[in-house]
Amino acid sequence: MLDESLPPATPDQFHHETVVDAVRAHAERLPDHPLFTFLPDGDEAEPPLTFAALDARARGVAASLHAARAEPGARALLLFEPGQEFVVAFFGCLYAGVVAVPTYLPHPAQRARGLLRLAGIAEGAGTDWSAPSPEPKSVAFLQYTSGSTGRPKGVMVTHGNLTHNSDFIRTSLGMDGSTVVVGWLPPYHDMGLISMIIVPAMMGIHSVSMPTVAFLQSPVRWLRAISTYRGTLSAAPNFAFDLCTRKVTDEDRASLDLSSWRVATNGAEPIRAGSVQRFSEAFAATGFRPETIVPVYGLAESTLLVSGTPVDRPWVSRSFDEDALEHGTAVSVPADSPEARVLVSCGTSPALDVAIVDPRARTRCRPGQVGEIWVAGDSVAAGYWQRPGPWPASS
Repeated sequence: MLDESLPPATPDQFHHETVVDAVRAHAERLPDHPLFTFLPDGDEAEPPLTFAALDARARGVAASLHAARAEPGARALLLFEPGQEFVVAFFGCLYAGVVAVPTYLPHPAQRARGLLRLAGIAEGAGTDWSAPSPEPKSVAFLQYTSGSTGRPKGVMVTHGNLTHNSDFIRTSLGMDGSTVVVGWLPPYHDMGLISMIIVPAMMGIHSVSMPTVAFLQSPVRWLRAISTYRGTLSAAPNFAFDLCTRKVTDEDRASLDLSSWRVATNGAEPIRAGSVQRFSEAFAATGFRPETIVPVYGLAESTLLVSGTPVDRPWVSRSFDEDALEHGTAVSVPADSPEARVLVSCGTSPALDVAIVDPRARTRCRPGQVGEIWVAGDSVAAGYWQRPGPWPASS
């Protein structure tokens, strides 16, 4: 749980040039404050990883990488299951200036233990080593896309991208020093890595997580963790809300208190209005409010967040003729029309320039015309790894 005696944070303490600067600052200001609490089985917690412990262990990993002649800009493939070891290895790479490449483990028998071992000797290896401060334009890590629309590509996310998008997420979702993040998203996916690891580290707040498989085996574990740790923010794709509605029993619901949950971002896949409505109705008795759900849109090429519904405002949906949409035109129809496709709004983007574009004419679409989403701004990453030149017109 959060230490109520902590000094209040100011806006300046949330903004840092890089995430490395942020962790160092928080390690001095809040050395014993829990940063990451991990629930390996979705229920019982490991001892939390504090800011001071993360700083010391990340220094140890960075020192070991330096001793192994890993030069700044070299890549390190992070093959870890979710947990504190991944977090330490990831920040160790950032401290060393090594480009982290988070990815999932294909099979337990192929698990890489290299950086896990380095993390274990961190206390002794990092004491007298001082991490260089990375430049905002330097690449922090490679975020590989899901591959849902083509071959996976390595997005080069810079330290400056992380700072800009973290600030955007913080202000858009109304986050402050009292925010407690809870979730189960995998750390090798941009939504999990940034919302559950990087943003908490930037802000100096508490993050509670569990393996994705623990949630899938028993969805109530996610909601129970929010209830137990008084979580205020949690992110999930649409299917998770449906899964909870179907699988969480009345008996389990009676034991939950979700009144602390202020922001439930729904993104990473198509948002279904029916899913949102059913979840809100199913968990109303637990203290969950419908306006807690915040539809969002994002992508790895823009670090993470592109747009979101304003916090504490009802989410908005509209019905359009399905055939007309397929032919490039948005025509409103009644919700009960057999041709209706209900679309949920993902809000606005005050920190980025977002346009709906005709990709052939390369011009902004007219009102009612379907087009591609084009994004510009400081959150847009440096490009794809080993694909020189400007961003493609369509990715």
